[in-house]
Amino acid sequence: MIWEIFIAGGFFYGCFLLWHFNWRGPMQADEIANMLEILKSNDINKHSDLAVLQNFMQSDTGKDFCMANFVELAASDVKDPVTGELLAPRKAVEKYTKGILPIMLKHGCYPVYQALKVGGHIDSWGSDDKFEFPAIAMMRWRSRRDFMNIVTDPAFSAAISFKYQSITRTISVPTEFKFSTFFRPHIWMPLVILQICCLLQIIFSLV
Repeated sequence: MIWEIFIAGGFFYGCFLLWHFNWRGPMQADEIANMLEILKSNDINKHSDLAVLQNFMQSDTGKDFCMANFVELAASDVKDPVTGELLAPRKAVEKYTKGILPIMLKHGCYPVYQALKVGGHIDSWGSDDKFEFPAIAMMRWRSRRDFMNIVTDPAFSAAISFKYQSITRTISVPTEFKFSTFFRPHIWMPLVILQICCLLQIIFSLV
């Protein structure tokens, strides 16, 4: 048995947990006050209610959450906010995603899934019939602190202009995990690491 392999695997998983989870707890009052001052002059203020964002920060649980994004893309080509050339809306969204993904990964955040609508309302009552969005995307955020830090990052502000150009309508709703049949990374990651360690153990024992 080469224990160093499994020790290295355990160390890697420990590093992963440090990256994946919020270890600082909920946002504090001074953080919220400082963030509100930043938001007053930030682009997100154009499409978000400051009172809603303030309540979102004040009710912070310290847990991760998923943002459910209901999206309708533009019906025709849009102008690239940087070069001025015409782009297909999906190409503009791709540029937005490429711009924000490195920032998100740095903060332990990542996309969860994307889905396209394939039919009309199967069940619908007591709701607005105009709530029609052809696409849904879920993004996992490590914490509300990370979310606020990312959306006020200048690099994020540069990328989000592509989102404004390519999306005609959208609603974004923060949600917390209560139940999921999908294995989340902190569950499947140790299984993958263990398999790799066992494989390495077999390989080195044969050398």
